[in-house]
Amino acid sequence: MNVYWLAIDKSDGHSSYEEFKDRSVIAQGWSSINLTNLFKPTAISNRALFDQGVLTIGQQVYGNYDWWLNKDQYHVPRIMYMLASLKKGDLIVGIEGIKVRGICEVKINGWDSYYYDASSDLEYRNTFGGKVEWVDWCPYRIGKAPIPPAQSVKGIASLNKERSYVINVWKALKPENLRYSIGLVEDTIRVYDD
Repeated sequence: MNVYWLAIDKSDGHSSYEEFKDRSVIAQGWSSINLTNLFKPTAISNRALFDQGVLTIGQQVYGNYDWWLNKDQYHVPRIMYMLASLKKGDLIVGIEGIKVRGICEVKINGWDSYYYDASSDLEYRNTFGGKVEWVDWCPYRIGKAPIPPAQSVKGIASLNKERSYVINVWKALKPENLRYSIGLVEDTIRVYDD
């Protein structure tokens, strides 16, 4: 099981954790980059071909923008490939800037679940991992949040330092473990009620 940071860019109204949660998605921006045609066996098995495809599409739709030419064209292929490489069971910790907002589990491998929402006017139209259930990271409920990178992340990055801690927190959130915890709380309440 891998654990990742996922940046959610609230600036300029691009998106928000609440939007991800409401849509039940793991998503990424660059709304005009539709990668549907790249999700074929040849591109999946050939990273260079995939990267070139992303760059070609990006250049066609964003080639006149300084922000694309100066930096994004160098990051987008890596980000999209990492998202496409997500595996069922991987964990995603969503951050807005350097604030941890929530956690979810990938339900379907990224290559098998990619969806581009062409009918939407949202910035984050590229989705991966199937329908997910985001859980708010409330320290009083599930423990302290992992410490995000000081400068946030560009798109997605491996969460390494506190990987084991995040996995253990997620395991404790599983329904069977929550029922056990609720049972203990109910037993404790009964003792005090008597």
